[in-house]
Amino acid sequence: MATRTVTIYASGSACTNSMTPDTPNTTQTIIAVGDVNFGASMGHVQGFEKFIAPKEIFEKKVVSAILHVYARRKQVSFVETTAGDDLYAIERDWNPTTTTANNVPLAIKGIDVGARFLGKDFAWREFSLGEMVGAKAASFGVNFHNYFEYYTSNSDHKPYIVVTVEDTVGGYEIKQNWPKNGQFENPLNNCDLAWYLDPIPGTIEWNARAFDPPIWPQKKAIVSWAYNGTTKTATVTDGGWGFSIPKEQLPNPGNVSWSVQVTSINGFVQSSGQANFTTQDGTVRAEVTSPINAYIDGSKTVDLNWRWSIPTGTRPTRADFQVSGDGGMTWDDLGTVTNQNDLTYHTEPNELPAGKILWRVRGYNTNGTAGPWSTAAAVVVRRAPNTPLISGVTGNPKPAVSWQADGQQAYQLQIGPWDSGTVFGTEKTDQCPEFLPDGPAAVRLRVQNSFGMWSAWAETSVTIQNRPGADITARARAHRADIRLTWETQGEYPEYL
Repeated sequence: MATRTVTIYASGSACTNSMTPDTPNTTQTIIAVGDVNFGASMGHVQGFEKFIAPKEIFEKKVVSAILHVYARRKQVSFVETTAGDDLYAIERDWNPTTTTANNVPLAIKGIDVGARFLGKDFAWREFSLGEMVGAKAASFGVNFHNYFEYYTSNSDHKPYIVVTVEDTVGGYEIKQNWPKNGQFENPLNNCDLAWYLDPIPGTIEWNARAFDPPIWPQKKAIVSWAYNGTTKTATVTDGGWGFSIPKEQLPNPGNVSWSVQVTSINGFVQSSGQANFTTQDGTVRAEVTSPINAYIDGSKTVDLNWRWSIPTGTRPTRADFQVSGDGGMTWDDLGTVTNQNDLTYHTEPNELPAGKILWRVRGYNTNGTAGPWSTAAAVVVRRAPNTPLISGVTGNPKPAVSWQADGQQAYQLQIGPWDSGTVFGTEKTDQCPEFLPDGPAAVRLRVQNSFGMWSAWAETSVTIQNRPGADITARARAHRADIRLTWETQGEYPEYL
């Protein structure tokens, strides 16, 4: 791999003094870092040097970075410094003119170059420190911290960094951070894509801004997205880190894959991998609005009203309605509405069961996916019960009748000339206690609910057919004050009257 070496001289200097913490100093030629006055209150001085990497090595991978400083050990009468973290790379860009002891640049990893390495004497000498903290030192700055004097960028002996870089290696990779491997729950709006450049460790971060994630200069970006066999592209030239896919160019629903190719201001081209997401509509959250805790006339049309919320701002495409007559233990389907312009359910007269009932609703989004059922609302339906259904009648002389009915609290049964009168209870079978003559007999039944309201009569008929059995020969004789009866027959009768 081809390499080249570039020398970067310090372009700015700052000196801070803890004894005068609000005063910046950018004019000193020599800075004696360390203690200010060991005889009085202890103060501390730090020196900062700014380095700016040239544009031609931006985005390159660093092979080595060596700092050179012309310095000497500082004379201290009562203490000898033999080791210490004397140099620090500055974490982010900074301005020397605004640097004070109260506003110092943040430093990262320290570099051990104790005063002992400057020798026993006090002669000025140049020393070098190899393999600095990556390229950040070359990009931003170095903080001199402990017990020596050095020439600043204001002198003829400027500090400098010798940087060797690989000449053709790019220094970042593209990270897609939205949307990625997930669901985009808004197919009816534009979809905003976002990405950023993640610097490869050891690369020059010239002109980078210290954000998380880092934002690097970008000349242009080409965004590609594909769905259902169709591929679209768009170019971003405003330096932004995002693109909004028009809603007309998104499936609803469907799977979308996207990638981006970035060209840096230095001409380096890098492509991302594929990121995927699925478009889908939001979930419908249903809520009943009316009627709630109300008495309603079930013999008329009743409007069941509800409202919905969908995070995507769409309208539901369908609504299901259910009712329960046992406090929510079981539910019966009431009906479905598919007209988006009117999702209110209009009941037919007498469609709702009489009594205290619960009703609930759920909605469907544009993808046809049902949301959860709403919280149930209670109402009391006042109306006559539905006409009962006669399910069976026997044709013997004492016919038995069975039926089905909702909300029954009493019933009245008529078979031919016999009438049961009002019988209270929920029993749904009864038998005529009288023998009826052969021939047709009318059967009529109605039920009463808890409101004392009677249903319409349910009517049917039955043909009574008495089938004679074997003859019976009977004898009677007096026995004191009684008459004793005896009989004979070849028939098998269950009982005798």
